[in-house]
Amino acid sequence: MASKRNAWVSRIAIAVVVVAACFWIARSLGREAVEKLYSKTGLATIERFFERHGDQSVLIARLLPFVCSTS
Repeated sequence: MASKRNAWVSRIAIAVVVVAACFWIARSLGREAVEKLYSKTGLATIERFFERHGDQSVLIARLLPFVCSTS
């Protein structure tokens, strides 16, 4: 039982570190770096999607165990 709990705690800790690293990278590089990687039409499509479905898509992604954790 304790080993399962430790596995969950370590997975959550890893997820927090990864999310913090992704946030830091995005914050430090900024939108200009993303614009260099993607086309303007691709970014426009992504922005439209998240304007319409952003809240729901983030909620669903966080609730799906295979998106949130590593096995």
